[in-house]
Amino acid sequence: MKPIGCAHMRLPCKWPMLRCAPRRITLMPMSGMPPPMRVIPVNPPYATALSNASAGRPGVVTAVGVVSIVLAIVQAISAFGWLGFAFTSMVTAQVQQRQTAMMNMGAYAVQPGVDAAPKGFPEPVARAVVQGLVRRHALSGTRQSHVRKLLMQQGRELLPFVEDATVSSQRIAAQVSDCGPMGGSSDYYEVGQGRLEVTDQQAIFRRTDGKVFRSNDAVVDRALTEAQITQAITQLQWVVNGNPSQVQIDAIRAKLRDPAQAVLTPGESPGTGGILSDKTLWFITSAGQVRVTPAGEIQTLNFNAPIPGTNPFSGKPISTFWAGLTMLDAAVTGLLAVPLLIAGILILRGRPIGRRMHFWWAWLKMPLAILGAMVCGFAVAEWMGALTSAPGAAPPSSAAGGWTTAVSTGTLGVVYPVVLLIVLTRQRVRRYFEGVI
Repeated sequence: MKPIGCAHMRLPCKWPMLRCAPRRITLMPMSGMPPPMRVIPVNPPYATALSNASAGRPGVVTAVGVVSIVLAIVQAISAFGWLGFAFTSMVTAQVQQRQTAMMNMGAYAVQPGVDAAPKGFPEPVARAVVQGLVRRHALSGTRQSHVRKLLMQQGRELLPFVEDATVSSQRIAAQVSDCGPMGGSSDYYEVGQGRLEVTDQQAIFRRTDGKVFRSNDAVVDRALTEAQITQAITQLQWVVNGNPSQVQIDAIRAKLRDPAQAVLTPGESPGTGGILSDKTLWFITSAGQVRVTPAGEIQTLNFNAPIPGTNPFSGKPISTFWAGLTMLDAAVTGLLAVPLLIAGILILRGRPIGRRMHFWWAWLKMPLAILGAMVCGFAVAEWMGALTSAPGAAPPSSAAGGWTTAVSTGTLGVVYPVVLLIVLTRQRVRRYFEGVI
């Protein structure tokens, strides 16, 4: 048999059953011999970090994968919670704006409720009225004091035409149509829309519509003390964000000093209020809805009058600006939970892309977490400012609530990205992933 040469070694091959091949030896079958054995390739086509048995997977890699998966689920749930908060804020703000716009356009016809205007004359005015009556018909000192007391209690009910700035004894005397003694025990005056009768015991005014006013009638002194007035105005300034003008504050202060006022009861504080677009101040008390115009005129409306710009807690407005930013932050937070979940799964499977995704997520999460914390802080502070405290209690600190929310939310959002940047750059973790092809 002719010997077969070896193409690689260029030497005669003494063994006809062997032939040379690149990187492997092939056994040629011969009659009566078993088939040759296959040789396993020297190098595998691929490998993963799990096959790197010499290094082994560090425990911190497993911890990162598990924590990332859990944190991604928690982050998604938190995003839904903030999304609900933002949606509620947005709806409330829109309701406020619609109601305020309708009130400003005069879409509601409201009827005056309790008449909170003072019914009595100041002492100088009452004295001038008495002098005018005496000019027409003389009265004893005792009877003059009864008339003066009645005028200081119900003077505007008796003589609505009398103006404090223009009152004079001559004008009052000209308004008396008839006067004189009545039965020897009393005196009478026909004036205005009724008849005034005066005895040594009391003064009585009988109005033409049937109402009767007596000087001996008990009059409840509803005037507030200066400390109560100061507390009520402080509470009112907080309720309406400190916007009332000095004219409005002076008008309220003068009203609360009046014994016949019905705006606030002693010890009561306004709970809900606001400022309309025409700068009219409004607030709610037990008497109804009180409005104070920029000129200082006070009007009390009944409880059927719609309350402008109300929200579930008070009349302080909630803006759509912070509600919209909170909704955007919640959406971004929920979207960032998806790559974190995927990165956690990949890093548990030993894929290098999982480590790189953690780096990308950490660098993206940190600035967004800080911005989101600021947005959430302002949004919470706005809602805390809308909370109404109990009458006489100190208003809640909206700044403290906002700062607490911002710091806690920002800290929780930044801690894990910083931990990832430290842990995943350790030498053992790098070596573990460097062996991955």
